[in-house]
Amino acid sequence: VTWAEVEQQRCQAHSASLGWGKGRMLNQWRRFQFFDKELIKGQDGVSPHPELQNLSVKAVSSGRGLTAFGDDSGQITLADRKFSVRVFSAYHRTVTLLHSLQQHSLLLSVGADARSD
Repeated sequence: VTWAEVEQQRCQAHSASLGWGKGRMLNQWRRFQFFDKELIKGQDGVSPHPELQNLSVKAVSSGRGLTAFGDDSGQITLADRKFSVRVFSAYHRTVTLLHSLQQHSLLLSVGADARSD
């Protein structure tokens, strides 16, 4: 008996103990639910939040109690934990990257101002 044969038998025994068939791998999808899906409601408590409903989000970052959304119209929307929203225009075209610095109250952004042809 060679070392390769012993190793092959050991792998086959291990595969069988895991429920794998001979020559097959276990293909099984598992679903993990990390977040609950919940509609963010406006001040009336019924309808969707008007400033967050139609965002075309291109970049997101969070930190220090705020979540920042950058959209394809160049605006940055800041939402706090109570979903109070502030919106400002940062670029003429689109926001492509947002990053919140955890140690400082800074939000870094990258976007497109002018059209390049």
